Amino acid sequence: MTFFTKTAIAATLTLGLFLLFTACTVVDKARDFSGEQVARAVEVECALSWPEREKNLDAVNRGLAARGLESRATALDCNGDGKPDF
Repeated sequence: MTFFTKTAIAATLTLGLFLLFTACTVVDKARDFSGEQVARAVEVECALSWPEREKNLDAVNRGLAARGLESRATALDCNGDGKPDF
């Protein structure tokens, strides 16, 4: 192999690794953002009264059923006992 070929291969590998690490960073940031959004949604949902939470859960299950999907959404565990609240 010539010097140019070796340099081109090394540069390509370096660029590939850089792009891979950049992509991993983007994915990690997206996961962090998504996690924050989910935590906020859970906090808001747990602050609602039980009838409001039950109404929201019923709406989610109706939406799933309307799309032909299994209606299996369950209530959140807002009281910390490890089981859905209702």
